[in-house]
Amino acid sequence: MMESRKARKQFLLDQRKVRKAKKILGARTESEAVDRALDVIIANDELDRAHLDFANSGITIRDVFGRRDG
Repeated sequence: MMESRKARKQFLLDQRKVRKAKKILGARTESEAVDRALDVIIANDELDRAHLDFANSGITIRDVFGRRDG
């Protein structure tokens, strides 16, 4: 896991997007909203990579209940 180290940054962001992200994520501050949004992006990337790895693995899933056959 990465070391958590804070660094001061200065950005110009669309205030409507920040407010909406803050509300969706339940963040108390704008900084917390941005931090949580970055966490979501990183998690989504990890899921995408896992899905691609699985799709390219050659594994076949068989429906033992026969719901997908015929």
